[in-house]
Amino acid sequence: MSPHAPPLSGSLPPEGADPAWGGPAPDRMSSDAGYFMDWDGNVRRTDDPGGGYRCDVDRGARYVGVLSKSGALVHEATFYKDQAALDKAGIKGTLVPGSHPWGKEGAA
Repeated sequence: MSPHAPPLSGSLPPEGADPAWGGPAPDRMSSDAGYFMDWDGNVRRTDDPGGGYRCDVDRGARYVGVLSKSGALVHEATFYKDQAALDKAGIKGTLVPGSHPWGKEGAA
């Protein structure tokens, strides 16, 4: 008798599911980018956050997780789909390019 249990039938999540939750995968980063506010109060594009970071976006939850190269979560923010959404929320931060440093002197 083997000390290892046989694999459970159907134990893997269905294709397209979010393995952490087992349900349908959320709408993550589609082709059109959005915006978020960094910890310095700057507005950044989700497709060009800079600093070697990348964004994990859940549009339905209006969530942006900013991840390091190793996948560590370094910042969480609200997702804004366009300038009108930023204006409606009263966000006055300066839109900066990805080349703008994070957490450096001279940040907006």
